[in-house]
Amino acid sequence: MNNEPLKVFLDSNVFIGSQYNLQTGSLVSFGKYCDNGNVILCSNDIVIREVIRNIRQEVDELARIAKNAIKQKAPLFNSIPYPVYKNIENTLLSTAKNAEKAFIEYTKIL
Repeated sequence: MNNEPLKVFLDSNVFIGSQYNLQTGSLVSFGKYCDNGNVILCSNDIVIREVIRNIRQEVDELARIAKNAIKQKAPLFNSIPYPVYKNIENTLLSTAKNAEKAFIEYTKIL
């Protein structure tokens, strides 16, 4: 029996289909096999760029929806102090960067 680790290529649709969930679910299970040395993740720049592009698009859409929801509630929007509003906006905008960083770390450590 061959004791070499199994080399597995994950296409972008795997990450997108799992909703980029690197905390629970199948990607975590896959990561454990990689950590144990039973599996080696194979990827390429095209997949990584595609996943990052999708993360950015989805988070940008979420940020746009959230900003519009706040603005539609004009009285609430007007009562929120500007620094609090900017904090909400910055949190939404940093979400993409954090998700990208987590994805890149996931692909590197495996």
